[in-house]
Amino acid sequence: MKAKRFTISAELFLSLLTLGRHPGGYAVVSDAMPPDGVLLDVRHVWPGKLEVLVASESFEEMPRGSAAELLSPEILILRGLA
Repeated sequence: MKAKRFTISAELFLSLLTLGRHPGGYAVVSDAMPPDGVLLDVRHVWPGKLEVLVASESFEEMPRGSAAELLSPEILILRGLA
């Protein structure tokens, strides 16, 4: 296998999904990352996805032993890719 790795700060990673327009030509229009979101965990979910666990005071309390509710930010592409 030929591979490389990268690092990204938790703040930058979470900011990619905050509500509103972003410099990369996209906007998050609903179910966005809350401003107080805190990255708790990231794991690989087969096949080819990452699962991110985030905490926020705006989320409802999870019953002990239950799975976290799914956060699904809706992203709108504002312009075509060059």
